[in-house]
Amino acid sequence: THSMSIRLNFSVGDRVAVEGTGCATVAFIGDDLDDLPAGTWVGVVYDEPLGKNDGSVKGKRYFKCKPNYGHLIRPDKCRVLFAENAMRAAAGRGGPPSGHAARSHQLNDAYMENFESAYALLQGGGDPSALYMGGHKPALPAAPSGRAAGGMSLVPSDRTSAISGEALVEGLTKQLEVISLASEKLTPSWTSGPIDTAGTLLDLSDRPNTCVSVRGKEAVVGSSDHALYGIDIEKMKKTRTLYTKECGHTEWVTCVTHLSDGRVLSGGMDSKLCLWNTAGNRCSDLAG
Repeated sequence: THSMSIRLNFSVGDRVAVEGTGCATVAFIGDDLDDLPAGTWVGVVYDEPLGKNDGSVKGKRYFKCKPNYGHLIRPDKCRVLFAENAMRAAAGRGGPPSGHAARSHQLNDAYMENFESAYALLQGGGDPSALYMGGHKPALPAAPSGRAAGGMSLVPSDRTSAISGEALVEGLTKQLEVISLASEKLTPSWTSGPIDTAGTLLDLSDRPNTCVSVRGKEAVVGSSDHALYGIDIEKMKKTRTLYTKECGHTEWVTCVTHLSDGRVLSGGMDSKLCLWNTAGNRCSDLAG
């Protein structure tokens, strides 16, 4: 066992982003290790083979992982991925089911946290572990001289930093692809194209369509005329209009998705979410 000389905002099992490398899971925390400089050390296991060992250093094992996945680093190189840790904890308790609105909220939080983690690490400045400390999300650092406004380096200061940045982005991209496909896998038929290449013309509105969601036999299309339209995609007929004087959006519909129970959730430029029943045109308004 190893005592802690400093207070950390993470523990063994937590997910972190490691400065200049990528995302990892904390596997070990200890002080004043043999054959290493004094102080606190954190053992992490990367998602990709970006490490330097298998959890052992100079013949002494601190944790166990596959070769080139482990690394012992200082705590200030770690930035906690709070949203991802919360998702993992919720999953351990059962959590919301896949496709549930609460699950979507969790996935979005994790997506944005990983995105901003990559942004901060690519900036190369400041202490990434300070982000999100105390529940406060500070503004991202201003772009230094020689960097584009988006934070990407126009002229990399050295080849090593450019490579580490590319590796980080690639690793995060793979994680986000897994998350986006976790709740719904595409069937092989998607690769063969439409059954009827000519298609069927449905006159839904004289205004542009803005978004669409498909679940089973139903497609729901959002429009800039403030309404949504339900379509039976087997019969290619409009089945319902999600808009009444009492229910619906008062501005453009900007997003729509089906929940796992068949209900439809839509959002609009009126800063409102509408939760529509599985049938008919009644909804519950969630004002923002």
